[in-house]
Amino acid sequence: MIGYITKHISKLVMRLIFVVLVLIFGYQSLTKADDLNDFQIEGMSIGENLIKHAKTIGVSVNEIKSYNLFFYPKSKKYAGISFANKGNFTTFEAVQFTIDPDTYDIVTIGGKLRSPFKNNMKACHAKQKEILNDLKLSFNYERIEEKEVEPHNYDKTGKSTVKETNIILSSGRINLRCTDWAENIAIPDSLTVSILPDEHRKWLNEEAY
Repeated sequence: MIGYITKHISKLVMRLIFVVLVLIFGYQSLTKADDLNDFQIEGMSIGENLIKHAKTIGVSVNEIKSYNLFFYPKSKKYAGISFANKGNFTTFEAVQFTIDPDTYDIVTIGGKLRSPFKNNMKACHAKQKEILNDLKLSFNYERIEEKEVEPHNYDKTGKSTVKETNIILSSGRINLRCTDWAENIAIPDSLTVSILPDEHRKWLNEEAY
């Protein structure tokens, strides 16, 4: 923990480093701040370049460039890409990104855990709450949005559900999501921890669809 006063700034700026997710998953660390750039998932954060993290992910640069990108229906400004754990991740089973498809700069990042919560949303909701409580101690947040379990928009039958919690910061949010997919949908149940800047949310709401 380091507290310092710069030569030309009278305000005390403190940045407290917390090993928060050690309490949750045993490995991940976060920095106390209100800036999303200070939040890392598997050693990676928004604003960084995905290509430069090829070794972190456990793939080559050529492999990253050869991956099929996911685009939204009405805009190709951003693209989605996801990588399963190849033995390099310490916490999550997969990490998903939204990137600039031209530069591969990271716009959003999310870590996903599946196996502990397969057909076990009670455990997922408990872990979600545990993460929230630790992050509340570690971030200078503006407010917390805790939503109830609701039908997932993707599943028109209403059988799949999602429970979301958002930690609202000055530049965006940290999203905690438990997703319980219906048995007829071949997507694993999961807990996802994501970094979502406001700029990306604006694009999603106004351009992507």
